[in-house]
Amino acid sequence: AEYMGRQELAKMHVAFVFDVDGVLLREKHEIPGAKDTLLMLQSLSIPFVLLTNGTGQTETQKAKEISRALGLTIHTEQTITAQTPFFQVAKEMASQRVLIVARNAESGARLASWYGFQNFTTVQEYAERHPVLNPFKRYADSASQVSFDDEEPIAAILLLEQPEDWGESIQVCIDLLKTDGVPTADRITNQQVVKVISGNPDFDYASKHCLPRLTLGAFRSCLEHIYKQYSNQDLMVSLHGKPFETVYRQSEEALVISSELKVPCESFTIYAVGDNPKSDICGANAAGSHWKSVLVRTGLFKGENDPIHPADLVFDDVKQAVQSILKSHGIACSV
Repeated sequence: AEYMGRQELAKMHVAFVFDVDGVLLREKHEIPGAKDTLLMLQSLSIPFVLLTNGTGQTETQKAKEISRALGLTIHTEQTITAQTPFFQVAKEMASQRVLIVARNAESGARLASWYGFQNFTTVQEYAERHPVLNPFKRYADSASQVSFDDEEPIAAILLLEQPEDWGESIQVCIDLLKTDGVPTADRITNQQVVKVISGNPDFDYASKHCLPRLTLGAFRSCLEHIYKQYSNQDLMVSLHGKPFETVYRQSEEALVISSELKVPCESFTIYAVGDNPKSDICGANAAGSHWKSVLVRTGLFKGENDPIHPADLVFDDVKQAVQSILKSHGIACSV
């Protein structure tokens, strides 16, 4: 067998999964040391993927955005988002009609088509066809109005991105959830018939502002609260993204593909680096014994360690984290 040095052997068993916002970027600007850290891993042929709960972009768009921001090449295959599981959701829904909740109609249609949904309408299009659902908004083209009798029932509501108009989207979603998918008096039901499937469970995220910004998880929380006020029942939601298992399995598959030696993921120690204990650390801690959670202080988290979801390792930033981890494996590096 070909001789392999200790450092080369060690490199076969180390991999990284990086969160993006709060670890590598803040509001699309590099966090100091992030670019050099990824370039070093590329030069050492140590596999890594990016796992983000950010939504609203395809994996290809996200990879290009990160590549531009950092000035290096990130491939689509290295990019997993909270929406990536929707490729499988689209296969399961087949030709059933779904309502897409996204920033606007254009974004919703683009994302739905990318993930393979065959039969969809956006929440903005649905509201425009039925202005009676949202009497506080003036819609431009009254000619687009149609009868509810001509609407195919909505089988599922897909939360892909927080919408620009929360009020409009929540009203339409609640009307559908109170019925069997057609919001008329004769179709009201006491049980939830319409499925809700959501990406990005995060409630908020770190931004340039000193206080966190709300995101899709906050929108979902509003929807859940209002539904319970009406029905006295908890809204049943299928969640994707960190900390849920699906994206960790997809990250493992991506690491195997990106590894030059194509070794099984169980042979790696996978270091998941993030700034959000509730998503990044909670998810990594539950992903399996070959995963190690790493918390950095450049985003949401600022303390010593999180008391509820404690990380295996805590560092000031991604540069310090990767340098220390590689050193612990006997891998020489300099950033």
